[in-house]
Amino acid sequence: VLVFSVSVVDMSLVLGPGLPPPLAVMVVHGFEDPDLLARLPASAGALLQGGLAVLALAIWRAGEVLISAILTGWRRRGHRTRLPGMARHILSGFAVLPMLAGLLGLIAALLWSFTTSWFFPDALPGSISLAGWARATGLLSALGSSFLAGGAATILATGLCLLVLQSGIAARLGPTLHWMICIPLLLPQISIVTGLQMMLLWTRLDGSWLAMIWIHLLFILPYTWLIMAPAHAGLDHRYDRVAATIGMRRWRRFRVITLPLLAPALITVLFLGMSVSVALYLPSLFAGGGRIATITTEAVALAAGGSRQAAGMAAMLQLVIPLVTFICLQGWFRWRFEKFAGMHGGSLH
Repeated sequence: VLVFSVSVVDMSLVLGPGLPPPLAVMVVHGFEDPDLLARLPASAGALLQGGLAVLALAIWRAGEVLISAILTGWRRRGHRTRLPGMARHILSGFAVLPMLAGLLGLIAALLWSFTTSWFFPDALPGSISLAGWARATGLLSALGSSFLAGGAATILATGLCLLVLQSGIAARLGPTLHWMICIPLLLPQISIVTGLQMMLLWTRLDGSWLAMIWIHLLFILPYTWLIMAPAHAGLDHRYDRVAATIGMRRWRRFRVITLPLLAPALITVLFLGMSVSVALYLPSLFAGGGRIATITTEAVALAAGGSRQAAGMAAMLQLVIPLVTFICLQGWFRWRFEKFAGMHGGSLH
């Protein structure tokens, strides 16, 4: 979370200052500059962004060690403290604030998608119209691109994780494989994507569907792995051994026993993968090369350009893919496993 926070681009474009912009935004502008010489300082900026993330992690770790030492010494001297009830309520309120801000942002985006005029200091829009949605057909192609890229990358990520876990590769490589898969989460996106874009340019794959799906796969795979690996490790393999003793082939055991046992984890990774894919702005921008637009790149461009009604419509359309995915997966899960032991109304304990 800390690495993402110090290097986020899309929120900085919409909410951050323009003069001077944050470092990550300056790097993106450098790589988008038609002057090829501008890429030299942009590349240096991408490396600097990586160093900034490492510095932030070091400061955070130092703070953890310092606070831990202070509290340990305090307790060794016999002091015991408990937060008063009022303080606990105040801290709980602060914890709710980010969720409340997100909810209010969604409500504001929904209102702007129907608003034709809304001037300060009015609390509500001055006029509401559906005319904007009638002209929103141009966003449907971007929505379709997001669904295609996210669906393909999510299915590939899930299949790769199952293949690695079932083949025993994960057990042989151990923590090494875990850290290799999680690298995209531990480094700033701008530092990774700029280098990948150069590789795509050299191979002439930029702006292709292969590049788009591959780069989405790169960022979806860590989340898929972090869910699938513990779920697979927690399987009771005695079911598989019993099935093997009665002559059931390996593929059938995987299909009849392993997959149903992994069903809760599978629907979780499918939903999470689609949600992560929809939210990917920088990878989609660089891999698309201006030829493949996703609903997120369109939403950020519209919001940064000041078109609030169009940005509100794009923001609402961003919710369509995760929402439809959740409804379909949850409906299938309830239908398929409603009568299974350990389920109540089609859901887990």
